[in-house]
Amino acid sequence: MAKLERLSGQLRVIDGALAYRVSFYRGSILNVGPENGGMSPLKDPSAADLFSLDRPWSVFEAGEVVLRSAQSMEDPALAIVDGVRQRANLFDPLSLVQRIPTDVLRIDGVTLVKLRKLPFSEDELAFAEELSKPTPVRLGLWKRGLPPTRAAAMMVTLNLLGVWRGAWKPGELLRVVEPRADRVVVRPLRSQSDFEMLGVDEESSEADVDAAFRQLCFALHPDRCGEAQSDLAHDAFASLSAAYSRIKDSWRQQIAPEIATHRTSSRRRAKVSSVAPENSVAPENSVAPENSVARENSWLVNLQKARILSAQGALRKARAFALKSLASSPPLFVRAELLAMLRNAA
Repeated sequence: MAKLERLSGQLRVIDGALAYRVSFYRGSILNVGPENGGMSPLKDPSAADLFSLDRPWSVFEAGEVVLRSAQSMEDPALAIVDGVRQRANLFDPLSLVQRIPTDVLRIDGVTLVKLRKLPFSEDELAFAEELSKPTPVRLGLWKRGLPPTRAAAMMVTLNLLGVWRGAWKPGELLRVVEPRADRVVVRPLRSQSDFEMLGVDEESSEADVDAAFRQLCFALHPDRCGEAQSDLAHDAFASLSAAYSRIKDSWRQQIAPEIATHRTSSRRRAKVSSVAPENSVAPENSVAPENSVARENSWLVNLQKARILSAQGALRKARAFALKSLASSPPLFVRAELLAMLRNAA
């Protein structure tokens, strides 16, 4: 409906053998009713009631619509808010987080003012205000004040209202094929390696491995496997968890020698600088020891320098800054990128 702004015409909403027509006049809803006067299980349906259909699909036919005198009109935004609220229990946050085609969402200030005019509750408006800052989708669903299911429904509502046109087009959801539980439980028996067991290749990033493991764990949930395969699912989960741990441990072991070497050289440099003569004059461009220590402990600064040097082809210098970043305990999702830099510079 968010695509129908300022348009006039008929929207055909079809659900199996039933069909409804929604008349629009310059973006506002004039009337809703069964097509050709047919019978409908919905008595005097509104646009919001059409959200309760099981598997609807729609076709919009632009054209002239006659506006009769004193005919009332409805704002499509109100129908969207009420309609999604009726189906809020259908929005699974675990599934939605994989289907939203962007990682970060943000609501601008002008849009936030418009949302306050719609019939949202106080906690829903507070949720929208939390999204006025760039917010990862996962944090928005689980860490912004609303229960995950309500947060998912709220995100879909905002999407249909056209809040995120650039990052997430109205009605756009990625198709995600989830692994079948009956195939996951036998995967440990057929796999030749830990990576194959998780369904990824050996060159995959740490983020890809984490995502694959989460998806497999979701497929092994008791509600999906049933009682008949509960024992197999338990054994499969234990095998997949062990494979995941071995992969992560092997990556840590690859990093450890590099970090140890860098820490040893850092201590030597610190020791040499600490015994410098009292009367010695530091060069103009030198950095105070405290500042240099702070910079070495900042993984983000060193990561940015490593990226720039790597792009310029200065691989040896990029390797040095990548090692500094690793020594500063960066987040897990950064370590895969730093390891790739070290391999390229080897």
